[in-house]
Amino acid sequence: MRNNLLLLMLAFFLTGCQSKAPSECNYAADYAHSIYERMSCGGVIYASTKPAGYAFYNGNNEWEFLPRKGSGCEYLNLTKLMNNFCVAKDGQIVGEWCDQSGYPLFRVLENQTYENKGRYSRDDWLSHAKKQGFLTISQMQVKRKNEQAISRYDKIRAEKNRKERDEKSAREVMRSDIGTTICRVDSGFSDTIYKGFVEGRSNSKLKVRLFFHGGGIYKFPDENSNTVLWLDPYGWYVCK
Repeated sequence: MRNNLLLLMLAFFLTGCQSKAPSECNYAADYAHSIYERMSCGGVIYASTKPAGYAFYNGNNEWEFLPRKGSGCEYLNLTKLMNNFCVAKDGQIVGEWCDQSGYPLFRVLENQTYENKGRYSRDDWLSHAKKQGFLTISQMQVKRKNEQAISRYDKIRAEKNRKERDEKSAREVMRSDIGTTICRVDSGFSDTIYKGFVEGRSNSKLKVRLFFHGGGIYKFPDENSNTVLWLDPYGWYVCK
């Protein structure tokens, strides 16, 4: 009896949204469900378990769909599809959230929507959403600018550190004893290296006898093997 009542309530809850424009749906869950239902992706249940192929409603204002593998529904981009509903509510998708003039209308994940349908006051919902990562459009823009600035700084710092390491290694190579084995990473294959023996030096060049080019136990049939060359020490380091 209880299950029949729940199904009846659910049918009433969804009435008026199926096969209609996003603006005619009251909640994100309604619209999300109408999308999956029109595409014959599965039924709806109230249950403690979540079998694949069914949409699931719980008491926390969540809607979730677990698509069956091979149904094609597992490849739907729910965030992209829910953008229509967000725009119809004068909002804009920002990350995982629909930002409605600074207010978090709903959150959309891979196969799930989450919204406030009376469980929270407006202020409490806003506070709750912020804890879950909600940012307004302007806040997201500032965040992205900061991330880009940090990324540029990290790249500059990484390049500076690399140059400092290479310069230090080059100095060590130039001071190394005759017969020292030195290495250099192959710029074309990051997992392969050149190896050679130091046979002499000038003020700015190293005299190196190459004897290995490869990675691990694999050796390339390199025509420069056992060739003596005068090389710039930059990029070379004493093999460990």
